[in-house]
Amino acid sequence: SGSTGKPKGIGINHATLAEHSQVAQGYFGLTRSDRMLQFSTINFDGFVEQLFPALTCGAAVVLRGPELWDSATFLQALQTHGITIADLPTAYWHMLAQDFARLPEGQRHYGALRQVQATGEAMPPDGVQAWQDAGLSHVKLINSYGPTETVITSVVQDCAAYLQGDLPLPAQMPIGRPLAGR
Repeated sequence: SGSTGKPKGIGINHATLAEHSQVAQGYFGLTRSDRMLQFSTINFDGFVEQLFPALTCGAAVVLRGPELWDSATFLQALQTHGITIADLPTAYWHMLAQDFARLPEGQRHYGALRQVQATGEAMPPDGVQAWQDAGLSHVKLINSYGPTETVITSVVQDCAAYLQGDLPLPAQMPIGRPLAGR
């Protein structure tokens, strides 16, 4: 558990996992032509969300492996593996956004990436600004959160209005609305 540091186990029945996989396909916009990054390790609940929704719709899953990628390696993986969707811990996403914003425009090649979900903790508004500064406004950005007990993700917020300038960046990013069945 991130909050206590002590291991815990949450039992999820098949029907609940199947329902969550369908709901996740919706907010990821997953199709069989997608390539979802398997970023989380098997002992983290995000693993379930990065694997089953993709597999149940026929999408490919790109395995990260045991090494944590730096920003340059992440960028190379986007290009090499054609990753279209990534579900990332908020702190890691924030680091990527800041690093990508510092790249010269000629080095900003994000491949087929079309959506990123940042999850697990509060999304810093300066990360959204960095995402925009990095030339990633065309990539759908989702702020999400949910404890394992709700089957991983329970609320999502599409950040498009902030990235497109329709809404000013708030002091705190909204966490979003509850998903169906949560």
